[in-house]
Amino acid sequence: MADLAGGLNDLIRSIAAGHTGVVADTFGLLGPAELQPDCIHPNDAGYEAIASEFGKAVDDEDEGDDEDDDDDGEDEDGEDENDD
Repeated sequence: MADLAGGLNDLIRSIAAGHTGVVADTFGLLGPAELQPDCIHPNDAGYEAIASEFGKAVDDEDEGDDEDDDDDGEDEDGEDENDD
């Protein structure tokens, strides 16, 4: 199962990178304490853990964007940021 998930995660990261998406890797994040009795669906604690991981991924991406921000009025492709 881990090999399948690893391969799917690589595919998801590749697709996200091609579409400027952000990936929050939650595989293996939840344990028995974060799952419903069906052992499949998250409980409230599980959803909190997932939300936290998504928040970290977005924050990490935002921090990466700040590093590229040089306030020269151009986007990453060298085009005018204010050109509509």
